[in-house]
Amino acid sequence: MLEIVNSDFLKATNYLIDNYPTDKRLIVHVMEGYDTIETPTGKGFGVFIPETLEIFIAGDMPGESEDLIKTLAHEFKHFYSIATENHSTKRKRRNSRKKYIEKRYQKPGRRRKYSEKPFKHGERLHRLT
Repeated sequence: MLEIVNSDFLKATNYLIDNYPTDKRLIVHVMEGYDTIETPTGKGFGVFIPETLEIFIAGDMPGESEDLIKTLAHEFKHFYSIATENHSTKRKRRNSRKKYIEKRYQKPGRRRKYSEKPFKHGERLHRLT
């Protein structure tokens, strides 16, 4: 049995199919009667299962139908990263975060200034601002 939630949801799925083509098949389940879905990290409005390439979305989540589309888009992002083999490991994500923080908060050529009062750390004295 096929049940379309609403026309906006159908438009969103067609948009994803047209603009993000993949060779892999994704199955989306809209779970009527559920306001949350059990995920590996707790509860949420949706979850993507990479082993089976399925998305489960809570059909009765609080909010508007727009939230259903946002959840679909979020979970589709996880699927698409695996389908295009663009997913990153934890190490890659951590390194990219480090690079961003260094680039954002540290000016080139900037050196640390020493404060007048040192504090003791282990056996050495350090003067940092």
